[in-house]
Amino acid sequence: MDDQPDITTSDRQRLKEDDPRYEQILEWFNKNVLRVVEDNWSTWRGAAALETALEIPEVKAWHETLSKDSKRFAAQLFAKIGKFPKDNEQEKRELYKYTILAFEKLRLREALTAIDEIAEDADMSVVQAVFDGIDELEAMGYYDIAKGRLEVIDAFSKIVPKEKEKIIQRYLYDHLWLLHPSWERSATNAQIEQAVDKEFEKIDAALTPEEKAGRVDIGYRTTAGKHIVIELKKYDASVNLYRLLDQIEKYRSALEKLLRTKFPTEAREIEVIVLHGKPLSPQSVTDERRTELLRAQNARAVPYDTLIKESLDAYKDYLEVNKRLSKLAETIDRLSAEPE
Repeated sequence: MDDQPDITTSDRQRLKEDDPRYEQILEWFNKNVLRVVEDNWSTWRGAAALETALEIPEVKAWHETLSKDSKRFAAQLFAKIGKFPKDNEQEKRELYKYTILAFEKLRLREALTAIDEIAEDADMSVVQAVFDGIDELEAMGYYDIAKGRLEVIDAFSKIVPKEKEKIIQRYLYDHLWLLHPSWERSATNAQIEQAVDKEFEKIDAALTPEEKAGRVDIGYRTTAGKHIVIELKKYDASVNLYRLLDQIEKYRSALEKLLRTKFPTEAREIEVIVLHGKPLSPQSVTDERRTELLRAQNARAVPYDTLIKESLDAYKDYLEVNKRLSKLAETIDRLSAEPE
């Protein structure tokens, strides 16, 4: 103790503000306490909000899958939504569910820095705007794509020679990305498809019995602003290159005429793809020359085995992506359920 007068008031509730020591205490407090709190408040609040969120097992399991850098952004995001109190346990779970979905969408866009742009005093409507109208279906769209493609790839991995054409026929027309990565979705105008079928039936009527026996199917689709004709040959059928070129030209000419006369506003780009098993004959024709002749008609001839191999190679990254996204889907499903 010192011999200076007591700085507290007689009721022991306050300090004497006219005492010089009061000013010294205030200065020390502002410098050593308030400033430290101000400098660290965001970090502390984030840690507290994250700690609260991690009390939910599903959120904790999701958080453990994140990289160190992603965890930093997650902590920022939880801090910013932490000020929206939810008394009801299910409401809290819903809030965390949409927070995780929003975070995953930003991560897929490689746009996690958008979290930095959310002001500390932003209300919930601003947060939602940053996430561009997040909803479960939109955020889980990537998972759905991955899941669908994995089903196709899994079917391909189990193909045996006698089933190749059957499996390809089952999946190909609705999964044109197997033929070209940019062809995400196929679409068909019912009027054009019906007209095309009639025209192709006329051509098919003139096919030889051998040509008819060697075919599995022929189909028409539109995608990426072009018209696609896909013919599936039987896996063990012998296909002559020059007869094939003549056949391709007939399909192309019929489709061009149809588009020109009945659907003049439609795009006119046409691509023909033929899937086959055996090498095209005559085998004396070099690969370069065969490709050149087909390209002149904007056509491709792709062996079934090549299509399967390229599809497996091109989309093997979906196998890795699915590991994380399937866990995410499980997390979302559990958060949507009533807490036990």
